[in-house]
Amino acid sequence: MCSSEGTEARRRAVRVFLLSGHALVRRSLADLLEQEGFEVVGEAESIAGALAAVPEAAPAVVLVENRLPDGTSIEGCRALRSAAPGTRCLTLTTYDEGKALRSAVLAGASGYVLQKASADGLPEKLRQVAAGEQLYSSEAAHAARGALAVDAALRCTRSEGELLSLMLQGMSNAQIGEALALPQERLAGRLSSLLAKLGYRPAPDIARYIGPGLAPRLPEGERPPEGEPRLPAGEPQ
Repeated sequence: MCSSEGTEARRRAVRVFLLSGHALVRRSLADLLEQEGFEVVGEAESIAGALAAVPEAAPAVVLVENRLPDGTSIEGCRALRSAAPGTRCLTLTTYDEGKALRSAVLAGASGYVLQKASADGLPEKLRQVAAGEQLYSSEAAHAARGALAVDAALRCTRSEGELLSLMLQGMSNAQIGEALALPQERLAGRLSSLLAKLGYRPAPDIARYIGPGLAPRLPEGERPPEGEPRLPAGEPQ
């Protein structure tokens, strides 16, 4: 994008959608962004809710929290890129810089903001992403892809490594499903397993004790077997 187009994009009110599992976080972000001249066109507490709302809301950027009731920012961004290909994502993360970068690369996000400093520079980063900019360098992305490939070689199965390779090539979930001849439900399960082994979500055997689907929660009144991690009821990890 040329500089004049980027400047013009920054002048217009940027349409933003908020995806966070915490109502207080969504409200605080909406207040901040509206004061800065953004148009908050919608919000959701879950990936499923965002998938239902984002195509119609047509935001320029979706701000995605890294831990959600039904998955991670990686899964959320990847699902949104398939549902609304023109939408860019910026992740709001509690990870350290290195893990935040690797997470953004896996997600296909345009960048990330550390949650502890989310108000510092967030408006400008959203404007940059809306204007088509990527907030990390190609060199940083290359290094992150290399680190992920090494980690996967040590931890993952061959099929999970194949999935990671396609993700790091920039392919969407829909494209990967076609390439591997996998229905999206099976692809989602393989992605969940891959992310667990890379340290981005609870391991599948733990997930059996923390609620149905992707939600990282322990059902009220239920305890995992002896020796399994004991997670507080209803408390996101």
